[in-house]
Amino acid sequence: LQEAIGGLTVDGIVGPATLIAVNVLDAKLSRYVFVKFLALRYAFVANIVADDAGQHVFLRGWVNRCNEFLMRL
Repeated sequence: LQEAIGGLTVDGIVGPATLIAVNVLDAKLSRYVFVKFLALRYAFVANIVADDAGQHVFLRGWVNRCNEFLMRL
């Protein structure tokens, strides 16, 4: 999320700075962040499988979760 928003330290913790950044996004920018977050998530799971082919058995579930998130767009 922090990487998708930009301008934040990417530490994996949704703390006060991340929450403030999310809450000040306007509708158009929040849609952009939403799409960018999903793109980063898809790339993340693809890289997991690329690094370890044994993880392929989990790929469909990971992609399905991303797709559920996408359906809320």
